[in-house]
Amino acid sequence: MTFSTASNSDVVTVTSDGNIVQYKSDDYVNKVFKYFVLELVKENDETNILSELEMINIINNKLEINENNINTLPKCIKNLYEDVMKLKNNYLFAYYLSRLYENRLLDNQPNSAQKYYDFSEYIIGLDIDFETLDWSSLQEIKENNEELYDIYGEKMHKITNEFLNKGYIKEITKIENINDVLKLYLINAQTKLYNIKLSKIKIIQKALKNVNLLDVENNKYHDNDDSDDNDDSDDNDDNNEYDEYDEINEWYYGNDKNKKRKLEELVLNIIEKYEKNKRIKLINEEIIEINKKETYNTNIILKVLNLTIIYCFISYMFMFYNKLLNYNNDTKKITENLIHNEDQCTNINELINSFHNFTPF
Repeated sequence: MTFSTASNSDVVTVTSDGNIVQYKSDDYVNKVFKYFVLELVKENDETNILSELEMINIINNKLEINENNINTLPKCIKNLYEDVMKLKNNYLFAYYLSRLYENRLLDNQPNSAQKYYDFSEYIIGLDIDFETLDWSSLQEIKENNEELYDIYGEKMHKITNEFLNKGYIKEITKIENINDVLKLYLINAQTKLYNIKLSKIKIIQKALKNVNLLDVENNKYHDNDDSDDNDDSDDNDDNNEYDEYDEINEWYYGNDKNKKRKLEELVLNIIEKYEKNKRIKLINEEIIEINKKETYNTNIILKVLNLTIIYCFISYMFMFYNKLLNYNNDTKKITENLIHNEDQCTNINELINSFHNFTPF
């Protein structure tokens, strides 16, 4: 059972398991803000609003964003924070529209999803609290707002007034919790950052190929000392070669050369382990392939052997049947001969008796 109390400042809901949710509290607004920050991270491949370093810093700080540190964050995050705090109701409602958009995509309803997305963009784009507008008449809303003509319908009108009356959209709150959504989005963001770092590691791995990085720096200085002339173009090439790793150095080990050396050793160990595992994998694949061939050949031999046994058995049964048939025929002939001979004997006996009984005239 769920009940709610609505007011302009707060909406409190007690769920069936006894949890109390304040949908318009500052804590909930802050969670909605974090949601939209994670949305920026998720869509950054297309928008490029945030640099990779900015995303790393934001995620590593676990989105702990407040008035004390907001000025240290990227401008887009700062602007978002100010907008959310200024138009809390708009972003609270836009959050539910965004979740409806995501759920329609999961249900393979792209057309409906697009309408929720467009309406969410419209709400976020307002420079006043959308609750101060008149949302009572569906027809007037469509007539007075050309942007909503193809977006705003019966369903949209229903959920808008549901939020105005209750402060939340039940279709979303009954199937998911904003805390769980944030956890999932944070995991996805961390995965994105992991992939970024992995790509950087691959760049280092490529640079390390056939090169002993532990001696690179010494060789560089050695070459500079032994050089008879200072070629500015060569120096520029060397600087360009190492400049591209400055950002990586800053991310992974700063300016501490000891950390750098340890990282280089770690990367070399990773490469060695990778090559070793790759060789083991190839050997295992070869063994598996040989076993498959042996199993295949063994199965063929067994099948041929089974066919041979079956053939021999059938042949034997056929021969046995023929012998049995011949035996029966011979027995029948013998029996017929015996009967015939017996008949002949009977006739002879009758003839003899007739002769004995014969009396001359």
